[in-house]
Amino acid sequence: MTFLRTVLLFASLSLLACSQKEDTTEDVVSSSEDELRSVARSFFLREPLSGRRMEALRRDVAEADDGYRWVRNQGSAFAMQWETTSAESDALSSSQRVAVAQAAFAFRTGSRRALLRDVKVVDTSDASLGAALDAIGLDTMSPADADTTAKRTEILNALRTAAKTQSITVLTATLHYQVDMYWEGALVVIDEENKQILFATGGYGT
Repeated sequence: MTFLRTVLLFASLSLLACSQKEDTTEDVVSSSEDELRSVARSFFLREPLSGRRMEALRRDVAEADDGYRWVRNQGSAFAMQWETTSAESDALSSSQRVAVAQAAFAFRTGSRRALLRDVKVVDTSDASLGAALDAIGLDTMSPADADTTAKRTEILNALRTAAKTQSITVLTATLHYQVDMYWEGALVVIDEENKQILFATGGYGT
């Protein structure tokens, strides 16, 4: 199984490298093959997540489509874990975080391209974290109903708790890979201690 994961990882790396040579758009974040190899050698889906705070956030985001009225009309959530190339546990550099996120998302979606664009770190202020949820459409549709407003508060609280954990970094990105989408964004939460990533996407399309 480990060998298969390794083969799939390097296949996705090769595809990402090829796509980056063809795409000259400035806002496409480079996912360096060398940087990724220094951090991860394989990926797999993970549920539930190891960390209590990450799992609480994963659960809240996964439950967000159960009868609530959001601005988005499409969304998904999934979590992944990566296996390291060594026993070292040094903090990731910003470029390594992006490389891991790009490769994990490409692995999950089977894409040939680096799909996360305009990748940015989100600070821990309520305003910034709220804007990150807005970017994936987890904003209440007007007129807001009580259940959706309460769920938004629950997700924001869980995101705030995770974001203020030392080993966790919150990122936002835009996505451009589904047809007939007017806009689509991604929330990426990386837990370096447990080598796990939570992705939540949302957008509006036909």
